[in-house]
Amino acid sequence: MSPERILGQNYLSDIDIWSLAVTLVQCATGRFPYPDEEDFVSELGFWELKQYIVEKPSPTLPKNAGFSQDFHDFLAICLSKTSGTRSSAKQLIEHPFCLKHANLGENYLKRWIESIE
Repeated sequence: MSPERILGQNYLSDIDIWSLAVTLVQCATGRFPYPDEEDFVSELGFWELKQYIVEKPSPTLPKNAGFSQDFHDFLAICLSKTSGTRSSAKQLIEHPFCLKHANLGENYLKRWIESIE
């Protein structure tokens, strides 16, 4: 859930952009992005999760894990803490990360998943 929604603010379409990015971070790292590894808490209740989402920096990918700079940039745009500053889906589809993967064929996801297993 995006910071603005967890605070009860109005729903804007860029909330879905935040959710997409959090999902991508989780898929890429294989772990829930809150809390980060440095602040590990075994049991994360609502109030602790709210604090992480609202007050802590946005989730990021590990720096030396082999993820492309385009992927890092894409996520940074999507995980802006301020609602209304995230790019729209129409804008993001033109991002170098999306353009790089646009014509890889229908089996790309399968090949990618197999490569990380």
